[in-house]
Amino acid sequence: MSLLKKIQEISKAEEEFKLKHPWQAGGITAFPLLDKIIDHEIKPYIYEGKKQGYEEASNEYEKKLLKQAEEFLRQEKDFRKEREGYESLLDEYEKEIDFLNAKVNKTEAEKEYLYQLMIKERELWKLGK
Repeated sequence: MSLLKKIQEISKAEEEFKLKHPWQAGGITAFPLLDKIIDHEIKPYIYEGKKQGYEEASNEYEKKLLKQAEEFLRQEKDFRKEREGYESLLDEYEKEIDFLNAKVNKTEAEKEYLYQLMIKERELWKLGK
């Protein structure tokens, strides 16, 4: 059943009720003064309930926000640690490349090793950008 059809049925039932019970059509009871008293007695509790619900939602939001901040700080700490490791690795590559470049008589194996180091160093630099 569609939502529109259901709303139409509810409206029709409400109209029929008002026709059959005209004294109750305006409020909870047939006595307007009693309706006002009941309304006056219920409203503070409704307000308190809304207020309590708002406070609970605020507390939940606060907890969630603090948890997200802690997670972010933890991730930042991990990132810094990884970044330091990355930079240390690059420094080692540079030292080894400088050492091999400074060597005058290189063997074929050393030349190949130097070439491979330079390729890896470039790849690492690209990762850092």
